[in-house]
Amino acid sequence: MTTPELAAPAFDVNFPLAVPLVSGDDERAEWLEARKGLITASEVPAILGLVPGGPRLWYEKRGLLEREDLSAIEAVQMGHDLEPINAQLFARKTQRRVQRSQLLYRSREYPWLGATLDAVGHDPSR
Repeated sequence: MTTPELAAPAFDVNFPLAVPLVSGDDERAEWLEARKGLITASEVPAILGLVPGGPRLWYEKRGLLEREDLSAIEAVQMGHDLEPINAQLFARKTQRRVQRSQLLYRSREYPWLGATLDAVGHDPSR
């Protein structure tokens, strides 16, 4: 059995329910700015009160506080560092080609909802 590797961008990703905004790899400052007005997956635990930070997050989203830099937090660093490993494990398990993404999307139906995809898997049946 062969192990698919993380592919270079080789296939276009089209999500009819979402609008691509900006890549976190290419334009970090622009990505952070675009993310300000969105609720993303990494923020949901704070919003639900599962981890600290919900009230501060609300103030940041309203523009009343500067965004707190979380990049020095070990769990944040580890999550970022493990993204390619998780993508490779997914590729190996599913035998699908996987490419790194880091593109921020905004929902068409819920314009306050966003997501940055760490990687995208190609479904050969489509």
